[in-house]
Amino acid sequence: MDLNDHNASATALDADGLYGFANGAKLNIRRINWGLTSGADDGIGGSALIEFKGASSDTAAIRLAGTGYYDGPAIAGNATNTTATSADIECVPVNATGFIMIEFSKDSGWTG
Repeated sequence: MDLNDHNASATALDADGLYGFANGAKLNIRRINWGLTSGADDGIGGSALIEFKGASSDTAAIRLAGTGYYDGPAIAGNATNTTATSADIECVPVNATGFIMIEFSKDSGWTG
């Protein structure tokens, strides 16, 4: 994802277009590489919350700020969702400019 003073939620990954997707499928986050700064002159912002898309509410996976690399244990997709958005990933930035690269792995519910 490329962000330029981005301040609105957006779908980071629309998973129903991936091979083997079935309603209810889940993704895990394996690795993340990011570089974010505040896109506004107000001195606040420059972060992004990555969320798993839920049917009625989303669940937080990780908040990113500054520059970094995550290569720890997989972050399990834990949102309750059996619809076509079950493996979708949301990004909720706060005046963020920069990039986020995420590597995913398939978990349960995939047909291929």
